Amino acid sequence: WGDTDKILDVGGVAVLEKNLKNYKTVIMKDTGHIPMLENPKDTASHYVSYLKGK
Repeated sequence: WGDTDKILDVGGVAVLEKNLKNYKTVIMKDTGHIPMLENPKDTASHYVSYLKGK
């Protein structure tokens, strides 16, 4: 989740927390709605950490 996302407010994280299991929320600084394009290296790092169970 990007902290500067203009499409989905970061406040939506609370809804996800109530309805999803086995997830990890990451709010990326200075990132908008498409973190995989805006900040691909950091996004990939978060994906890899999640998949490795960290």
